Amino acid sequence: AILASEKVQHSDVVGPWDSHDVCSTWYETGSISLDHSPSLNMYSWARTEGALRGGKFALEIPDSGGWIKVKNPTDKYLGLYMYYMVTAPQQFYPEADVTVSKSLSPVDVGNPEFQMKIRPLDTIHLMSMGVHMIKGTKLGNVGPGEHFVSISPKEKRDRPFRIT
Repeated sequence: AILASEKVQHSDVVGPWDSHDVCSTWYETGSISLDHSPSLNMYSWARTEGALRGGKFALEIPDSGGWIKVKNPTDKYLGLYMYYMVTAPQQFYPEADVTVSKSLSPVDVGNPEFQMKIRPLDTIHLMSMGVHMIKGTKLGNVGPGEHFVSISPKEKRDRPFRIT
């Protein structure tokens, strides 16, 4: 009724998107197209931990750490998100420092674009019987070109840090 009284015209035209989106995930396929350090291992817990259906994959980060190279193909800054495994109420995965830099040179790694500490504990479900799921975190905004996401686990836990 309100639309009719205002004489709003229907239109299927959607304006141009203001941004560009680039996504890469290996959670269901185990296939990764991004360059990464050779020490990273693709792990499937569907085969080893009794998942009911399909593949469930994560890239394991060893205690010594590792990196993944990402690329922003646009001429604008884009948000960079990382998805990783979390649990509650117990924490199975180690905390990790995540650093984003323009290269792996000591100068760039020592002066990162941004860095943060990730704690893979789901605080929303702390009182539940137990959850094991994926959580996404915005690491920051990256400019055009290539960037290296370095992940360094900070402690030993039952399972290695896993990103999806």
